[in-house]
Amino acid sequence: MQRIPKPTHGSVGWHAIRHRDLEGKCVLGASEVSIVMGANPYENRVDLAIRKLGTPQVSEPNEAMVRGNVLEPALLQHAINESDSSFY
Repeated sequence: MQRIPKPTHGSVGWHAIRHRDLEGKCVLGASEVSIVMGANPYENRVDLAIRKLGTPQVSEPNEAMVRGNVLEPALLQHAINESDSSFY
């Protein structure tokens, strides 16, 4: 596992690092694992492959993205407090 920098959620930079790492390899985030496993009712593996192989597309944030942006810092801090903070 590797920690990667996180530009502003939804920005071009954010989409870019979610598509390819510094070596050009495809990046799969935690939210995409359910798609790979065939357990996501909203997107299938073919859709994911097309999205990952294409150019990153920026879209307007939806309610779930806004909630995630608000909650993520608190959840990250909680995880740090509950685990070995040397990882972070």
